[in-house]
Amino acid sequence: MMVASDATKLGQFGTAKAWPVYLFFGNQSKYERNEPKAYAAHHIAYLPSVSYLDFPLSTVLTIYNLQLPDKLRDKIRELYGGKKASAPLLTHCRRELFQAAWVVLLSDEEFQHACRYGLVVDCADGVRRRLFPRIFTLSGPTSSLITW
Repeated sequence: MMVASDATKLGQFGTAKAWPVYLFFGNQSKYERNEPKAYAAHHIAYLPSVSYLDFPLSTVLTIYNLQLPDKLRDKIRELYGGKKASAPLLTHCRRELFQAAWVVLLSDEEFQHACRYGLVVDCADGVRRRLFPRIFTLSGPTSSLITW
């Protein structure tokens, strides 16, 4: 399985964004998989995202736009005596938010069962096989933040 995620604008006007996560099957031809009419992408989740407008552009570019909840930013300011958090701290917090979202996605009981025991599938050639899902790639700007 291949997983991809990137920011998507939600409207023609405004700054609203979402971070959808899509699943592709890696053994499908890349020419077929990348064809829009093939419907090869399967939407599986949204990553948490909250707008932040008070950070400088350099910070935004450093952390690849994965966004933190307002309550956390307020708590950081409280701890820092009213000052904004440093870019390395924000990067760390965003990494932890990203990791926590993946923990929720990957700890689903049905997914865990399929990984452990496989899924029995009747394949196109008429043979019944036991398939074991494995994620072998994650692409998107946030993938460089992952610490497996």
